[in-house]
Amino acid sequence: MVSIPVHGNNQSTASCSVAGGLDSLQSGPYAFADVTYSLVSLQTGTGHCTYTVTADAQINVYLIGAACSGPEKTCLQSTSSGTDNVASFDLGPADNGSYTIVIENASSDASLSVITLSIARMCVI
Repeated sequence: MVSIPVHGNNQSTASCSVAGGLDSLQSGPYAFADVTYSLVSLQTGTGHCTYTVTADAQINVYLIGAACSGPEKTCLQSTSSGTDNVASFDLGPADNGSYTIVIENASSDASLSVITLSIARMCVI
């Protein structure tokens, strides 16, 4: 999370897109604030984990090193799968480290200002 003057500490940015919802007029490129999660990846040997984000609206997912100001590792747009929108990424031993996952509501439908999402992890050791 970053602090945006006049708007406080509850706005997020991803390195390849300005966050939506920057003011009360929701005038960002996307009208809704981003959601952020911290992730630490500690894989060993040849193991890897697949992370899948599922939402009920179109989303963009950014995997950013350490904090919102860190380097972007992955930038994904969800694909439609029935009524769900899904985006997945893999992390292996070479990717160990701390990350911030940014999930951006990319829907232009104002009725989807609140989306339901889940993050699943499947690891192979």
